[in-house]
Amino acid sequence: MLQFLTVNYYSSKLINKLLISLKDLSISHKVIIVNNSPEDRDIHNLSYPGLEIIETDRNLGFGRACNLGLAKICSRSVSDLVWLINPDAYFEKDDLLKIPVLLPMLSSYPILGTTIYDEKSNLTFNGGIFCPIRGIIREDKIISNENIRPTKWVSGCSLILNLQYFNECPNFDRDFFLYYEDFEFCQRYNKLGYDIAICSQIKVIHHTSSITSKLTNKLTQEIYSYLLALLKHSTKVSLVYRLLRIILVGIVETITLNNRGKAKLEGVKQFIQFYLERSLGWKVQRDY
Repeated sequence: MLQFLTVNYYSSKLINKLLISLKDLSISHKVIIVNNSPEDRDIHNLSYPGLEIIETDRNLGFGRACNLGLAKICSRSVSDLVWLINPDAYFEKDDLLKIPVLLPMLSSYPILGTTIYDEKSNLTFNGGIFCPIRGIIREDKIISNENIRPTKWVSGCSLILNLQYFNECPNFDRDFFLYYEDFEFCQRYNKLGYDIAICSQIKVIHHTSSITSKLTNKLTQEIYSYLLALLKHSTKVSLVYRLLRIILVGIVETITLNNRGKAKLEGVKQFIQFYLERSLGWKVQRDY
């Protein structure tokens, strides 16, 4: 069975748009929502055949919430196709109608992503680029004529997992709260021998930053997660270079009374605290 898994964070109206876009899908499927905002009771007003909602007691972050959904699915079946999709994403009808035809191809990789467009039809993601020596992690926005091609990583905005390829239930790294958890997931499983590819024949439409814009510490989380991703999967030289560069830019921006500088330095602070505690075993006194 095809199971769509999404995470709610005060996004009931957006998820309703996603559900509406799925209504013409002709193959057997199910939608599971992990509710990362327990106060958002509007999520229970949504209606869809077989809709399942998994409650949390707080905002767990994207990866940890996905882990709850994946664990639930794996407890019932180890052969399903799980399509992780952002709550602020949806399908256009033409792409939805392609899914039944392309299902054998979509099932041919353990980890497969799709192209992502914004609402103005601009391509925003067509594969992930990673250079561990230089510490570069970025999105590929080049249009390709290949139906499916290998890539370094794919976006969690639209990520398909074929459970039958995995020896145990796949999961995201719990150290990540937001940002780069999809990158880390792909790098970790690729090192274990799992192939990763991007499919250009199906696209999803994404309301860019409609969820993360609600967060007050967005840039701090992004800097922290970026450095954490480099710690886990890049070279030490690239990590030190990027860390020092971010610190320098953060100091300059802070001097010019730029709040971005303060947010960057806070992200660096949180990363250093993580490093001292996890890598060196030091206990760090936190002030947050």
